[in-house]
Amino acid sequence: MVLDNPKIEWNKRIVEVSKLVPKLSKLRVLSAFNSSVERVKVIDGNEISGIVSSLERKDLDFVKEKSIAFDNKFASNQREFLAALVHCMRIGKQSRIVGSNQLFSWLNGLFSKPESKRLGGQAALMISQLSELNAKSYVFLSALSLDQAKLLDSSLLVPMAVKKKLAFKKPLSSVDSKAVTHVNWVFEFKKGDTLVFDGETIVVPRDNRLIL
Repeated sequence: MVLDNPKIEWNKRIVEVSKLVPKLSKLRVLSAFNSSVERVKVIDGNEISGIVSSLERKDLDFVKEKSIAFDNKFASNQREFLAALVHCMRIGKQSRIVGSNQLFSWLNGLFSKPESKRLGGQAALMISQLSELNAKSYVFLSALSLDQAKLLDSSLLVPMAVKKKLAFKKPLSSVDSKAVTHVNWVFEFKKGDTLVFDGETIVVPRDNRLIL
């Protein structure tokens, strides 16, 4: 079953679970390891159409051709990223690809101010959701950077070794100063969004996203 708006449906189910399972407040839950910071960019069809249209002819032809059946798992440059994004929007598909340092530098300059920053990664997402459901929650992230600690709920506790003994501290008191933040760009698009370039019009068939 494909949901028209998975986010709304998911939030509705969480509310139902919180009412049906009051015993969650008595649970203690530890979630560990996988986490990231997501920079969220809500796609503006006119903006992306303009970027694609400004490409040189050979790069524009590349984007048009590859956007029909883009199956790469890596994007090294601007045109490969655009081909992946247009492909996802063309068929309403979610995709996840790895980007090069060069590509991230270009994106950081082009979209310097994302709409929002949020936690990503299964461990961080699970523990944040369980915390909202009133479970007593502990989180241990493999690299707890300051950027991630700022996004964690202050009610969470982080297990640490202090003088060879186990201690529990708040996220902002548990930061690893050497930790490097794992960053994902998340490009969200909506059903009905439109791309127009080189004589073609693409209408997005469903909400989805591209994760880079």
